[in-house]
Amino acid sequence: MPENSPIAERVLGDLLPERLTWTLCIHIDKGKEVWVIAGMLAQYLESATDSVIVRDDKENPIGTIGGKEIMENLLKNPTSSLFYGTKVEDIMEPNPVVISRDTKYKDLIESWKERGRAYAVIANEWGFYSAISAQKILEIGKRCITELSIEDMPKKKLVTFKKDDTFGNVINSMFENKTRKLFLEGKS
Repeated sequence: MPENSPIAERVLGDLLPERLTWTLCIHIDKGKEVWVIAGMLAQYLESATDSVIVRDDKENPIGTIGGKEIMENLLKNPTSSLFYGTKVEDIMEPNPVVISRDTKYKDLIESWKERGRAYAVIANEWGFYSAISAQKILEIGKRCITELSIEDMPKKKLVTFKKDDTFGNVINSMFENKTRKLFLEGKS
């Protein structure tokens, strides 16, 4: 496809020819308890990823799990049995988004909108899967010439919480406002 065609119509293999599979995805095998993934996510959430692939016995991706699934289930079951006694496959989002080099950019973005998660995997040259996240898509943006400016970006309401709010109130507020970050009122 010509380089001057709209990004939405181009395939990911053309948009990121060398770097598409450079980011290996973090994974966990089914059968592990939720406390294991909670510990992994605590290390990765602010740096590399907010989602982890759950693999079956043959190392195929069967689901995705992240802070969202843990928090949703913590609201339903606010006890330690969620972490010690629940398997990752019991709370994961099944059927992860698996793409290829021939996936169009617009199709990837549409699947992310439907799922509410900017995460997919792609088979790589080493026999497993690499992660495709919003961070990877930003690499495409770095290479583009555009008239888009910061003021053209959608604006989000700043969501806050108070010091005396309960843990449940804070988590519910995150889901209601579709945000991963809240700000403490009265602090700058």
